[in-house]
Amino acid sequence: MQKTAHCGSPTILIPVLDKTSELQSCLTDVAGLPLIRRVAMMVTKAGLGNPLVVSSTGDAQLGEALAGTGSQLIACTMMDVVQACNAPILLLEPNCLPNRDFFMNLGQKQIEPGELFLWPGEQAMLLGLERSAVLLHQLPQANCFAQLVEALTKMDEQALSQKSPHEQAGISIRHADDCLRAENMLLSGLVKVTEGWMALHINRKISLAVTQRLMHTSVTPNHMTWVSMMLGLMGAAFFLSPEYGMQIGGAVLFLLHSILDGCDGELARLKFMESRLGGILDFWSDNIVHVAVFAAMGMGWAARSPDLLWPGICAVLAVVGTAMSASLVYSHTMYQAKKAGPLYTSVSTSENKSAVVRIADMLSRRDFIYLVLALALLDQTHWFLVMTAIGAPIYALLLIGIMVREKPPA
Repeated sequence: MQKTAHCGSPTILIPVLDKTSELQSCLTDVAGLPLIRRVAMMVTKAGLGNPLVVSSTGDAQLGEALAGTGSQLIACTMMDVVQACNAPILLLEPNCLPNRDFFMNLGQKQIEPGELFLWPGEQAMLLGLERSAVLLHQLPQANCFAQLVEALTKMDEQALSQKSPHEQAGISIRHADDCLRAENMLLSGLVKVTEGWMALHINRKISLAVTQRLMHTSVTPNHMTWVSMMLGLMGAAFFLSPEYGMQIGGAVLFLLHSILDGCDGELARLKFMESRLGGILDFWSDNIVHVAVFAAMGMGWAARSPDLLWPGICAVLAVVGTAMSASLVYSHTMYQAKKAGPLYTSVSTSENKSAVVRIADMLSRRDFIYLVLALALLDQTHWFLVMTAIGAPIYALLLIGIMVREKPPA
């Protein structure tokens, strides 16, 4: 039998014993995925292997919900599988959506062979190795999860550890209000504290509202990447005109591109659809939009002041500096990355960020788009191009310095 968890980590067991309420609850749609599928993928993403789902009947609906997750759906009569795991066992309530860090923290818990940990509300129970025999005896006789936990606790109350957690494992989904709370918890977990102030307090609030309406649809993260890029390129086209209204329209579309660009990552993390292709598409679509906007700004400025050389010079410097910076970051942090996504999180691959790296990361945030809108309202968009023409090449040189410093010795 193939092991379902890494050495030392507990086997996650989700018993669906009640064919009515428990089965219905674990198949509830939570942010676009059946609850049982979402939990199974959370377990795998946390590095705890693939969970075992125990059903008294091996319900076909459960099998369909778990398809492609790697999880095993077994009947109570096959509980020798659990004994073969030779690891502590976590019993998880089938209608519980665990908190974001629940499985991460679980891997750090140390449990003695004879101990039991019980979470408040009896949402989860962690059993030491010596408890598995008791579980094998009690599981086929239980009619629901609560009855199973009660039987295990009564058989040996002395084994219940005083170190049992005081916080709940997650949200038990029994009513529509519980499902709404669970989805809000998932959405709040998508916020990145490393974002710029404007992106965190304005962009993210709007993008999360859009994602909330899209998560139950068939819209994919890559769909949103293409939509965002098209909006950005439309904004660039507006900047080709020197007219005041067109400049404002371009700035608004550029900002809308930036806001909706957050939706692809949110949907990917929410529905476990992160991929290397999606990460690369997201990174380069952003930079294509930036290059197009800076080039269009230069053309719009040149149309207004045809006798000046500065519009062309500034546009070239801004475009070349931006393209160089994107290429440097991609080759240094993304080209050889093996992870699924997001691929770009920092200009540095080092875990210990120096002050220079932190400054470079801060400058890579997209709060600058609000400055574009402010200058467009003042009919002074060309000043942003001047600042970019100076800043983009300097930023590229800064990246070269970081990469030379981080280059491993031959």
